[in-house]
Amino acid sequence: MSRVTFNRNRVKLKRLLGIRARLALLALILVAPLMLERTRSLEDNRVKQIGQAAEELTTLAQQSADAQREVIFSVETMLKSTAYIRGSAGIRRSCEILPSSLPFNMPWIRSISIVGGGWTDSMLHIESASGF
Repeated sequence: MSRVTFNRNRVKLKRLLGIRARLALLALILVAPLMLERTRSLEDNRVKQIGQAAEELTTLAQQSADAQREVIFSVETMLKSTAYIRGSAGIRRSCEILPSSLPFNMPWIRSISIVGGGWTDSMLHIESASGF
């Protein structure tokens, strides 16, 4: 039976690489998997952060859209109320009736101008310091 030894390869490796080169190769073999794992974990964290940011942005956009719908609905209601009061009470009394007829607070509306059929004759400006 022939005996196989691996000493020849070992000798060739020693001749090819010095002690410093072999230590550097050993360090590279030990450190490379750790570096790859760190890179993978950083990528996973970034993916999670991007997902959270996208979710927050979606929630914020939905809340903004809801707030805009509320403002539009409030203005529409107020305009309908103004038109009804103007039609039934006349332009002079509508200044007294309108602020008390609206049941909700609308701080974004500070004043209303009501213009009647004759542009110069029947214009009324209603102003509120605190909003309607």
